[in-house]
Parts: sequence; C-alpha cells; structure tokens
Amino acid sequence: MPEAVKRLATCVVAAALIVVAGAAGAADPAMMRLPAALQSLEQPLVDALGKALGRKLADRREAAADQAGVLLATREHSHGRHAPAGLAASAPMVLIARPALTYFDGAEFVAAARKGSRLRIAHDGPGSTSEQCAKLLVEQLDASLTLVATPPQKALVDDRADIACVDAPAAVPLAKAGTVTAYAVAAEDRLAALWDVATGPELGLPLFTLTAWYGLYVAAAEDAAKAHAGLEAFLGIEDNVQRLADLGLAPFPSTHRSLEAHQAFVAQSR
Repeated sequence: MPEAVKRLATCVVAAALIVVAGAAGAADPAMMRLPAALQSLEQPLVDALGKALGRKLADRREAAADQAGVLLATREHSHGRHAPAGLAASAPMVLIARPALTYFDGAEFVAAARKGSRLRIAHDGPGSTSEQCAKLLVEQLDASLTLVATPPQKALVDDRADIACVDAPAAVPLAKAGTVTAYAVAAEDRLAALWDVATGPELGLPLFTLTAWYGLYVAAAEDAAKAHAGLEAFLGIEDNVQRLADLGLAPFPSTHRSLEAHQAFVAQSR
C-alpha cells in the first residue's frame, strides 16, 4: 500500500465549526454561517456564542469569508484567515449510496466491488475530505472505482455517481429519511445514530477509518478566548450534546477541546 494512503488511513481530517461575524463597519455586522447538516443546532449555538462575544449573532449562510469577522464553515473553507478558538466535536465519514443501487448492505457492496462492478464514487474535489475518503476506500477494496469530482449528495440524486463518502452529520439524516443507503461507517466503532451500519473493519476493510474534526474559528484572534467560552457554554448543555449525538457527532473531552489544543492541532496540520 502506498505510504500516502497509509497516512490517510490513520489521519484525522480537520473540519470546522466557524462562527462568523461581519467586519467592522459592515452593513450586517453580526453574521453566522453553519453547514446545512447542522441547522438544527443553529439557535442554541447562536445564543451561546453571541452572549460570549457580547453581540447578537444572526444566521447568514452565504456570507463571504473575506468579509467576515467570524465565520461558521469547514476548515477547508476558512482559507487560513481565521484563528482557532477550540475543538468541538468529531464525526466519522460514512459511505452512502443512491437508493437505486441494489446491494442489500455493506458486505454485499464490498463483495460486488471486489468482483469488478463498475461503480462511480463522488467527491468534493482535490484535497477534500470526501476525496481522501474515496481514495482510501479504493485502496482498501483493492478495486477500480471511478472518482467523480462533483458535489456528492446531488450526484447521487442525479444518478451521476453510485456512492460517496460524506461526514456523519450529512449522512445520518439522509439515511434515516431513505434518501440514501448507508453502507459503512469509517470508524473502529459503530455509530449510535446508525447502529445497524457496519464499520469498515467489520467489512474486511481494516484501515477504512477516517474522522472529521469540528472546531470553532474566529477571524479576529482577540475574540478567540470569548468565543471559546461560548463553545464551552454550548457544550455544557445536555440537550445540545444530545443533538450532536443525533447527527453522529461526539464532543471532545474538555482537555482536548481547549483553545491551546486547537492551536497546536492547527500548527501541526500546516
């Protein structure tokens, strides 16, 4: 197995919950942007962070990062312009498929892929977590899959791809609604939110484990400590933690989600 793929198998891919407020003097000085899969957490997160930052935050999903004082999005979309303010939670990647794919479960899918079934796997483009997951799956299957650079969820709906790797917060609601079929969780342990879905190692894919980290980022470094206090307040409420769990997210232990731990993680990942 190529060394690069071995590293992919054990790496933890950083994503981010980035809270965003507009730049000074902007027409809308308090904006917040969340990934679509996390919209159910919008109000409690807005409330906790707004209180800690001392200003009211409103949701604005399409705020441009270069105009924002504070932004909620993936780390891939922060472009290094934001300061880390604390790790929040982690979630495994999940292999999902369009419903029309006729394999009964992950085991049947793995067997078919290894027998040479022609399958297309969608990903978000070069360097994305979903692309890394797709490449890892190809190596673990020792099979030939066609990688398609196109938004995974839409590609499955439009029949432009057969399978895709997405993070648990995106996969869980889609699988529960029957919009997609979940075939495997890229983790050592099963996911409570998708308990009937096998893990990669259970399916004979021992290194098919890939986790996304979610953390808080702010554009103004001086806001980091206050934003971190807001994150701690949010995670201190049991109902919020349960909402995270319902989406396949597990909060980091308090010792691992500190501002210093997040800063060290970002420094190591550069």
